[in-house]
Amino acid sequence: MRTAKMKKQKQKYYLQHPAREHFSDWKERCIQEFSYWVIIPNYFPYDLIAYTHHLLVPKRKCADFEDMNKKEFKELLKIRQKIIHKYDCMIENFPSNKSVHTHFHLHLLLL
Repeated sequence: MRTAKMKKQKQKYYLQHPAREHFSDWKERCIQEFSYWVIIPNYFPYDLIAYTHHLLVPKRKCADFEDMNKKEFKELLKIRQKIIHKYDCMIENFPSNKSVHTHFHLHLLLL
């Protein structure tokens, strides 16, 4: 879903920053903030298929749905309803295709 150029940029970044907390800079990148979640731009967008690629990320680090508390999950459902008409799709990558396994996130795309 990424161009060869974007894949190369991503690989280079991950090699240079192997232990980086991937969403720790959400305050600097924030597009929209909620109580427990933020929408941020993706540093390495799916530029082959989308012209806008944002990420919906919980502020608290959790690896999966099961790690979320009730408030986080409830707000996620409310956010989904708020943004449903702003994006074309929301994608959750399965473990085999995740580049960030330790912090749950959803991809928000405009195609």
